Amino acid sequence: MAAIALTEQKNLEVLIDANNCRVRFCKDFYTEKESIQLFKQLQEKLIFKPEVVTCFGKTHVLSRQTCSHGDKELKYRYSGKTEIAIEWTPTLLSIKKDVESFLGNNSAFNFVLCNYYPNGKTKLGIHFFFNIIF
Repeated sequence: MAAIALTEQKNLEVLIDANNCRVRFCKDFYTEKESIQLFKQLQEKLIFKPEVVTCFGKTHVLSRQTCSHGDKELKYRYSGKTEIAIEWTPTLLSIKKDVESFLGNNSAFNFVLCNYYPNGKTKLGIHFFFNIIF
């Protein structure tokens, strides 16, 4: 699969550009057919698990499911939890390479936290992490 070239940025929208952070959205990064194929591959190969969080002393099982992938034995800490990365699947590795190529500037990612929302009622509310380090 090939992501659109940097020169084809007609559908590239900057959502946030502040405090040394830029979030860009590219509507047509993959074609619809590629997106559907990638989604099916990820659904088949990734092993999602329910996420358990403790907030204000209460433990909750979220309806969102997650799995962590990345470089071998990489550990990632967020929300008081430590995730140990499962090695990249071929599909995730392909997406990673496409994104890095698209971004250029020696971009390199070593971890991804995948979220799966099993129905139209599951959502991620407004939140932030205290332990983000840039």
